[in-house]
Amino acid sequence: ASRSQARLSPYFCGNKDEVYGVLASVALHPGCQQSLFFVDKDLSDVLNEVRPKHPRLFVTHYYSVENYLVQREVLGRFCRDFIHCRGVECDHDQSCTGFVDTLSAFYALILPLMAWVVTVRRRGQKPNLRNIKLKDWFKFDENLRIVKAIKRQRVSKLCIVTGIKPTPAIVRELRSALGDLRSRDPKTVVRGHYEGWFFVEYLKKLFEKIKVEAEKRDGGASMTPTVEHSSFVALSAPIIVIPPDLEAFLAMNI
Repeated sequence: ASRSQARLSPYFCGNKDEVYGVLASVALHPGCQQSLFFVDKDLSDVLNEVRPKHPRLFVTHYYSVENYLVQREVLGRFCRDFIHCRGVECDHDQSCTGFVDTLSAFYALILPLMAWVVTVRRRGQKPNLRNIKLKDWFKFDENLRIVKAIKRQRVSKLCIVTGIKPTPAIVRELRSALGDLRSRDPKTVVRGHYEGWFFVEYLKKLFEKIKVEAEKRDGGASMTPTVEHSSFVALSAPIIVIPPDLEAFLAMNI
């Protein structure tokens, strides 16, 4: 069958280790030729992890899938399709002009946190990143600039919320890890869930700003559907162009 006719049934293996475990179980089975495996790279390259390769396995070039979706073009499409102005004209393209600069500012703020993650993982610890709620760490001001919400004892707070024992004499290692991360494409080292959080929160604040400006001119604005963290991936995925490496993988295997 052609790719457009191919029927795929998804199966969620679990976390990254479980994906590789399932792959190892079926790699030599004839049925493996009818299976495709997808896994996020996360920090494997930074941590020098050695993982098995397989022609039926696709590993993201970026940290995870969400990083592919955070784009200026996706924001513009969301604004045009989901934000509706009444009684006034809304220039959505103009509204999106500050996105790239604010995303760069977010990278600068989040990289020290990711450097801490790298450092403690290199020490053999496994921080629970799901417990890091970025709304407690960063916020947007009235001009859509992102700033720190926590300015002191950040390392201590990270240890507490992620279940990590205090990490003494860590400053030098943190600086080294931060220098390493800054030399790389941020999309390859910033957790995709965190970048997705930035996108959704930026869009919400942008909508609030558009709505206020519309009301000042005796108009109004609404957003339908409302983009939430739970719906971001599903709404974004149909918009983006398939990345070349994924396109090549699918062409080879379907």
